[in-house]
Amino acid sequence: DDPMQRIGLYRSLLAQRKLFVLLANVRDESQVRPLLAQTSHSQVVITSRARLLGLDDTHRIDLDVFTRAESIALIGRLAGGARVQSEYEATDAIAEICGDLPLAVNIAGRRIAARAEWSIAYTAGQLADHDRLMDALCVGDVNVRDRFAEAYRQLPAVGRQAVQQLGPAGPGW
Repeated sequence: DDPMQRIGLYRSLLAQRKLFVLLANVRDESQVRPLLAQTSHSQVVITSRARLLGLDDTHRIDLDVFTRAESIALIGRLAGGARVQSEYEATDAIAEICGDLPLAVNIAGRRIAARAEWSIAYTAGQLADHDRLMDALCVGDVNVRDRFAEAYRQLPAVGRQAVQQLGPAGPGW
């Protein structure tokens, strides 16, 4: 039951075994600092919207939106290259609608893959309905709306106010 005992056990596993640890969607340094230990055997990868500049001995990689070619390639890997080639314009439209955002493109690709009977153009039509876009960008328990909402909640008050002033939809994603 003691969190310090759990951290000690975790660190001993890191030291004794070769492990790959993924800590996803980290808020701040204090959330992960206890989970980081010097070890030559294991690797820890952290994903975060914050830069986490307070962490020592880290190699940072800033990720941006996909290029259009990367978006189309991901959809092809998920849904099948032949389908993408046969409906290239619809695939390009999906990438455009998704703003080449990796999560949105990934979800769209998975939706296409899950419904082989649907054309890519049909999926593009579903995503083109801007009033229902956030409802359509979900697969399983992964969705763009929740990720945007979480990012919004992490903004300082002035940032949330700026988002609210940018458009009528505001945080109603």
